[in-house]
Amino acid sequence: MKYVFLYAFIEYCIVDFGTIRPVDMKKNILPTTLPKEFYKFFWDTDASTIDPGHNKMYVISRLLDIGNIQALRWLIGTYNTDDIIKTIKSKRDLSSRSATFWAKFFHINREDVVCLTEPFLTQRKTLWQY
Repeated sequence: MKYVFLYAFIEYCIVDFGTIRPVDMKKNILPTTLPKEFYKFFWDTDASTIDPGHNKMYVISRLLDIGNIQALRWLIGTYNTDDIIKTIKSKRDLSSRSATFWAKFFHINREDVVCLTEPFLTQRKTLWQY
């Protein structure tokens, strides 16, 4: 119940699929470079060399985890929902907080999200207890 306002805000900001979806997505053509304003989210790599079409799951997980509203608009407009849901379910490097939020947002069962399963959560706590 405490996330209701947050869900409504996020939907208001990013999820107008009819107007955000670019024309090229209809042809399944993904961009070959990241927009420069998103380089700051990829501080650990050379962001200019990341191909959003080839590294889909990496780009999606990074922007879902630490992206801003502008990055989320681009993400929703660039990738189809199936790719985003597949990434949420399979990536292990999403934070627990982000994974829980996006699982609820996309109506994914918690048990289907790898980084929210008990063995992974227990391992994460033993490696980093804070």
